[in-house]
Amino acid sequence: MTKPTHFRWRLLATFLVFLTIYTIFMQRTGSNALSRLNLTFSLSYEGRLQIDHFAHDSIDKAYFSHHYYTDKAPGVSLMALPWFNFFRDWFRLDKVNTDTQLMMDFITWLINGVVNAPLSALLVVLVALAAYRFRPDGNRFWMVAYLFGLATLIWPYATLLFGHNVASCFSFAAFVMAFWARTGEDPPWLLFLSGLSAGFAVIVEYPNGIIAVALLVYLWFTLQERRRILWYVAGGAIMLVLLLIYNQASFGAPWHISYMYHSAPWGAEQRKGLLGVTIPTWHKFDELLFSPRGLLYLMPVTLLAPVAYWQMFRRRRWRPEFYLFSTISLLFLLLNSAYFYTMGGSVPGPRFLLVTFPYLFVPYVFIEGRWRWLLWPLAALSALIQFAIVDGNPGVGRFANPLLQYWLPRVFLEHQGVPLVPRLRYGIPYRLSILFILIVIALGILVWLWHVAPTKKGRMKMILLTGLLLILYLVFASPLNVQHPRQIPPAFLRPSPPVRDGGPLLPTDPF
Repeated sequence: MTKPTHFRWRLLATFLVFLTIYTIFMQRTGSNALSRLNLTFSLSYEGRLQIDHFAHDSIDKAYFSHHYYTDKAPGVSLMALPWFNFFRDWFRLDKVNTDTQLMMDFITWLINGVVNAPLSALLVVLVALAAYRFRPDGNRFWMVAYLFGLATLIWPYATLLFGHNVASCFSFAAFVMAFWARTGEDPPWLLFLSGLSAGFAVIVEYPNGIIAVALLVYLWFTLQERRRILWYVAGGAIMLVLLLIYNQASFGAPWHISYMYHSAPWGAEQRKGLLGVTIPTWHKFDELLFSPRGLLYLMPVTLLAPVAYWQMFRRRRWRPEFYLFSTISLLFLLLNSAYFYTMGGSVPGPRFLLVTFPYLFVPYVFIEGRWRWLLWPLAALSALIQFAIVDGNPGVGRFANPLLQYWLPRVFLEHQGVPLVPRLRYGIPYRLSILFILIVIALGILVWLWHVAPTKKGRMKMILLTGLLLILYLVFASPLNVQHPRQIPPAFLRPSPPVRDGGPLLPTDPF
């Protein structure tokens, strides 16, 4: 297996490309993000798990023993805590009225830029690494990674402070480490890290427990020395204990989780069956895949998933991974076909399926022959749709067909995209800001197409190109303005109404 020259520099450049395009869009905050941030705020300001003093701004909350709590798994909130403490001191937030829509938009963007966006970019790199392990020849592995990062709903959700991309990153990192342990002579502690990563994915989003168990079964049947599996179990057990401690402190029992106490109007539905999961129905299955908010409609490239899986199945060496990938994808599809909140609210697509996307799209590396001529047009169309969703405000999904009724007209006819960092900082016009994004993507592709000799001079060329991408990120997308690093943008200090129960659905431009 011969790696491309300067492989690590190319991966770092890929990370910077996606970090830039995932951070450059400034989205309107909503109930889901605010519920997670409310726990962060409460821990920072008051040092407690109850969010009573912050619960007014989000309808997503749990009520137990006369106190409000976030209804979300605590992982993202805990990851955001040290960053919020830093930003709280750096921007002197205690001297600013943060209980406004614009300031909450700014804080949400800051936290998303240091938690969700970097992990979403890392997930793209992990997909490249996994695809490379399967097919190290040619350019297919990095092309699949770019397809994954640009042509799927991973892109819109990388700009929103939800937990799905974060959980997907940790759960897929657990698979990658387990995969390396199966196919190489890696040390046992790698399986320990895999267990830690799989366990933390559950703390971020509870349904990831399914993937943690699936990986356990995968390791049982693939490891030559089964006793090594204890390393994985030990790592996962540590995270499980932490989750049980949180549940005990918040809800009075280790086995009680936040969704059991949801206080929203649909809380009664959440308590039916197994936390809202009952029996799969064809109507919900149809909604997940074929509706105007379904996978096949918003991501036409998904049409080739059966081809990719079949090509993977034909390679006997990768049968264990085929069974793992297909099992995870089908289990989550069935689970969401039985869940009362199938589409997950006013957001693009079936967001609860995002955690399966790495397992769905890595097999695309096996697509070859005549199917490749169909793959790239579908990928281009899917990427165009994702751009329309991201730039048109992904938080608006209350239309029967949001793609045709809102996202496409807003972006391509009305030219009313969401705020972009270059425009905010330097007054760069909207179209030039979009051109900048295209240039960054083109530079990222050039990194892989550029045949650089394995010499010191070639290494220096790759370092310079990677350095250029780093500078572009710091100047045009980083949460800290290099010109005025401690200044809150004046646009967000303007008077605006306070956020109540998630605020308005339609976006407003602070410029």
